[in-house]
Amino acid sequence: MHHAATSFLAQGKEATHALGRNFVQTFMERDLPQLGVRIPAPTISRLWAMLAHYHAQTWNASEFARSFGVSDKTVRHYLELLASA
Repeated sequence: MHHAATSFLAQGKEATHALGRNFVQTFMERDLPQLGVRIPAPTISRLWAMLAHYHAQTWNASEFARSFGVSDKTVRHYLELLASA
């Protein structure tokens, strides 16, 4: 069943959130590697969470890079991979 339909049919708010978390986890742990993304799932998960909290702000790759301990070029690459997936 399609994720949106499953979410719509979920019994209550908590079940809907659980379905969403499972969908994202599957995307990061199974789907991204199948697309050739070789970034560890915990790193992508952390980036995903940080991006979710960063909405409506001007993107600053250097700020994210400092949080990850990588170059801004690397964090831009991570974002490009997510966007293209």
